[in-house]
Amino acid sequence: MSGIIKRKKAWNIFKPTIDNMNAHLAPNQQLRGNADVAIFGDAILVNIYDNKTLPGNITDPDLRKTFTAAFSWFVFHVEYGQQIQRQLNAYHTIQAM
Repeated sequence: MSGIIKRKKAWNIFKPTIDNMNAHLAPNQQLRGNADVAIFGDAILVNIYDNKTLPGNITDPDLRKTFTAAFSWFVFHVEYGQQIQRQLNAYHTIQAM
């Protein structure tokens, strides 16, 4: 399955979570694609770990968990989605072993 097909399939799977997140966000913060999810998810994780208020005052722990799962998937497939990228990402770990 190609990367584009995987991303579209994942978008459909995570769409309820993304829609729920968008319901809490201002129009200029809406998540419209996988790159938006990756960038926004990174900001959310930083805020969670720093005990800061999340954009849209998101307090629902289930939304945080499901969005974190969506974020993790998109980061992996956007940043490291090609096989050669995943292999190169493991290079230093394998070399150290």
